[in-house]
Amino acid sequence: MPTLKQMFSPPLTLAVTGASGFIGTHLLARLSARDDCRLRVLSRRPDPAFGSGCAVVQGDLADPRSLHALLDGADTLINLAWPSGLQGPSAHRRMAEGLARACLDSGVKRLLHVSTAMVVGRPGQRRVDEDTTCRPRSAYEHDKLAVEMQMRAALEGRLDFAVLRPTAVFGAGSLNLRKLAATLLEGPSWQRHLLRFFHGQRHMHLVPVEEVVDTLLFFAFLAEPLNGETYLVSADREPANRYQSVDALLGEALGIEARLSSRQLPAAWLKGALALLGRSQNDPQLYFDAAKLAARGFVPRQDFTAAIRAYAAWYRAEAGR
Repeated sequence: MPTLKQMFSPPLTLAVTGASGFIGTHLLARLSARDDCRLRVLSRRPDPAFGSGCAVVQGDLADPRSLHALLDGADTLINLAWPSGLQGPSAHRRMAEGLARACLDSGVKRLLHVSTAMVVGRPGQRRVDEDTTCRPRSAYEHDKLAVEMQMRAALEGRLDFAVLRPTAVFGAGSLNLRKLAATLLEGPSWQRHLLRFFHGQRHMHLVPVEEVVDTLLFFAFLAEPLNGETYLVSADREPANRYQSVDALLGEALGIEARLSSRQLPAAWLKGALALLGRSQNDPQLYFDAAKLAARGFVPRQDFTAAIRAYAAWYRAEAGR
């Protein structure tokens, strides 16, 4: 019987669902530059952006035949998919069950399922880790957690897998940071100063997309069992990952000169205001601890401030400024 090192020695055949999404496009760009893996993606329609070195299986998650075409002979599935047409936890659980069954039937050796740190909802503690009890509030948080639970129920003890929970992922093409960048570049200055006062030193929970991709590659090629563990992917450790610091970095990178104040709304008032606005993670000092990922041997390579500046450069080009 082959060892794990033999099973996960290059070249690997990696299957990706959700490849046309934000994280997926960044992941494929990295994988296409490597010569130690073969790529397959599931897509409803051919997309030239996938590149000539990527095998495209036309179909969707609801079709068992296209899933088997994607997964037969694959070593690892990286699941980034989040079907927009599904409504409610039951529908998402059925999707997860079908995907898990296809993995088992096709002999896939490993599954990396990308969820979100937001499944924690509104926790009863300030420091969040993988053992924190999830208390989802929004429909999105409930659905994401339901998929995690269904995957775990179907695969535990039958297939090597891990669940990754990134926080607010940003980078070229992301929705995260777009609103703030637009406010800085196009909005009135009073709006920026008001938002700085309102949010103050609130943790932003941003994480560069490059760090998420690095984490996926780390686990995809790891010759050790993953054992169904969950890992937070977070850059909350970065001192600059707070509202006023991110605002200042982004504004400077966008070429906006301003005299900035560090005055802020009291944290207790901000917490209450965020709760009234319906925010699940309403504690401005909430901290997502990625120590478990570090203990596994993952070392982040992406500089946080450099990632903010790179996003600003992308946004300026996108905005034609």
